[in-house]
Amino acid sequence: QVGSQHFLTGVAYADGDTLFCLPDSGTPQTLATGPGLFGPALSPDGTLIAYSIVITDGVTQLWVASVAEGGEAPLRLVGQDQLPSAEGSQINSPNHYQWLAGTHTLIFDTRYISTSAGGPGEYINADLWTVYADTAAVSSLLPAGQAGAFAASPNGNTIAISRGTGLDLLNIDGSSPHPNVVSFPLIVTYSEYTF
Repeated sequence: QVGSQHFLTGVAYADGDTLFCLPDSGTPQTLATGPGLFGPALSPDGTLIAYSIVITDGVTQLWVASVAEGGEAPLRLVGQDQLPSAEGSQINSPNHYQWLAGTHTLIFDTRYISTSAGGPGEYINADLWTVYADTAAVSSLLPAGQAGAFAASPNGNTIAISRGTGLDLLNIDGSSPHPNVVSFPLIVTYSEYTF
């Protein structure tokens, strides 16, 4: 854009409710503020920073900020309205997220909070989604109960999914799933948590 300087950053961090980046100049730049801001993640090209903000206890939104000086305002990528719940008594929120190599796409899973009385525990949906940070277009890769902890490959083409009884591989477009590349017995934890 004419009139705006663009700088890349190698460090992004949250302090209190403020998101900062540290460009080559060495002077921290404030990029965004929000309640309970946490989890900054720098895009592969160093131009965007994804982060979460806390809406209420147990409910979060996923946002993205540009590191361009004088650039666009932070953009909300994923909130509760993009994450429908089959259970009317649940509110879904983005949980863990990771940038795909060479892209402005994030993969993420979700957790939920019950709107009715609930007890302690791990409320995860074991699903998998993508969001394109330039447009906030959200797509589902795996429905609830089909995923687990995840990690994208260094080239961004494959996702490893760790479940309680095995490790699966999945192409980033959701095609060619390879279930149980590694299998192992379930470890009983006497809770909803799988080891």
